Amino acid sequence: MAAQPSAKPQRPTSFLPLVVLVLLLAVGILGGGLYYLKGRVGGGEENLTPPSVQTGMATGVTGTSAVLIATLDLGGYGSAEVSFKWREAGGNWNYVEPWLRVYSGGSRRYTLTGLTPGKTYEFQALLRFDGKVVEGNVRSFTTPLPTTGFSMTGTIRGVYFPRMSFSASLTPEGKVRLYVVSGETTLAPENWEWRAENEDGPVTPFLPGQEALSPGGSVLLDLRSQVQAGSVGRGDRIRIRHLPSGFSYPGVTIS
Repeated sequence: MAAQPSAKPQRPTSFLPLVVLVLLLAVGILGGGLYYLKGRVGGGEENLTPPSVQTGMATGVTGTSAVLIATLDLGGYGSAEVSFKWREAGGNWNYVEPWLRVYSGGSRRYTLTGLTPGKTYEFQALLRFDGKVVEGNVRSFTTPLPTTGFSMTGTIRGVYFPRMSFSASLTPEGKVRLYVVSGETTLAPENWEWRAENEDGPVTPFLPGQEALSPGGSVLLDLRSQVQAGSVGRGDRIRIRHLPSGFSYPGVTIS
């Protein structure tokens, strides 16, 4: 009987390719996880503090212009864009173009022109980043009516007060020169007093006149400390009150 050939010995199965595959998958998952965590925790944009903006009070308000102010905080961002929107109260919004790109926080100003005297306007600061727009609070201001040429004659409690008109300008020294544009008579120092006002209200109490107010003449009002403090400036007002009637003439805008 022929001898049966012996069975060929089986080689042990190699697990090396499977082990390598598992290791590669593990490294890939782990590496991706670490990258994901790094992106989320180590400074990805998801964790940046967003910029913010506040609308400041308008300054330098005249009959036809005003300076709008925005105060910015860029948070964790390196840059953003700032602008404003404005309107006559109750009307449609207008937008300031182009947007201004900024690379630091702080205040930004825009001079709005072409306004109408005696109107109330609203405005709002805007900040744009990553395709998003954030808005500051809405503020308002009122443009003053012209004072030159105003005249009034009347009687209060039987006391006469004269027809007069005024203008005012800020001097380099920080004083205000008050001009008597027209008038029926000269007011002696004891017959008039004055105070300074801004958009928030009176800055000084009524102060006694130091010189006579004569038609075509002018007097200097010392507001140096208020001007240096920033509480009085161009666009604010001087109010004249006649004595003894107590009649107050319309506020005179400082130019």
